[in-house]
Amino acid sequence: YKINVPKNAILSNLSLKAIGRRKPVCLTLPQMEVVDSKYSKAAIKSENTIITAEGLRHLFRQCSDSLQEFTMTYVHTATSEAIGDEILVHIATRCPNIHTISCSLCNISDEGIISILENCKSMISIDIGSCLNISNRTISTIASKHGDSIYRLDISGCSKIDSQAAKMLAFHCKNIISLNLGQCYKLNADDIIRLTTNLKHIEKLGLRGISQMTDDCVSYIAKNCPKLYDISLAKCSKITDVAINELAIHKPSLRCLDVCGCNMITDNSVNVIASHCQSLEVLDLSSTGITRA
Repeated sequence: YKINVPKNAILSNLSLKAIGRRKPVCLTLPQMEVVDSKYSKAAIKSENTIITAEGLRHLFRQCSDSLQEFTMTYVHTATSEAIGDEILVHIATRCPNIHTISCSLCNISDEGIISILENCKSMISIDIGSCLNISNRTISTIASKHGDSIYRLDISGCSKIDSQAAKMLAFHCKNIISLNLGQCYKLNADDIIRLTTNLKHIEKLGLRGISQMTDDCVSYIAKNCPKLYDISLAKCSKITDVAINELAIHKPSLRCLDVCGCNMITDNSVNVIASHCQSLEVLDLSSTGITRA
């Protein structure tokens, strides 16, 4: 059973209880602000318009056996004390069957996501893209606790992630099929080579904005990732036609290719892609060096 609460929904303790009674398997909630009922006169006055920790406890207690997938959608809130880690701790405490978490752009930290990683049985998909407080601690826990089960990981925009995290993923998470490292600016070409040497099942790879990516690195990926069909190299400024030629020759089954913002890509790349990549469905050549018709 799937429940998707829209971002503009007005939620309260009572509505959370009603959601919990439906025992959802998949639940999407907007990021919320939580009031401490011990100190708030408003919370004591009416639970029709206030979210408290007690409301969250009721929600996740009621769907403790059913909930497997949870998504928290970003909504701008008046304070920085948006629900963030608190909701993740409630899930960790009460929902051991959770296997999929998506919290991109939300106000969460290592503490919140690690609480889930430590308490759930087996994580298969994690999206914490653009969660700026996430560090190598989270990656270490993913690798040590869920290295065998995780198959989809999005840590794009997590700017604290560095080469040590790449090593942990490479050596412990070998079953990953979808990995987004876009805008992880501390990573370099050697990190990506190490990862692709070990991640032989990778199908989708996001490398947007990793400025140290080189043609040689792309060539290595093309030759050593047999299942790859989707790659983003957008805003990888060192990439040239040489890299695209290698991809086209060694990966003719490519379905999605994004080289937006790679200004050294020219018409030569268009020609080689047209000749070799007959399965291509999505191609982004915007802001490159190709000739405009």
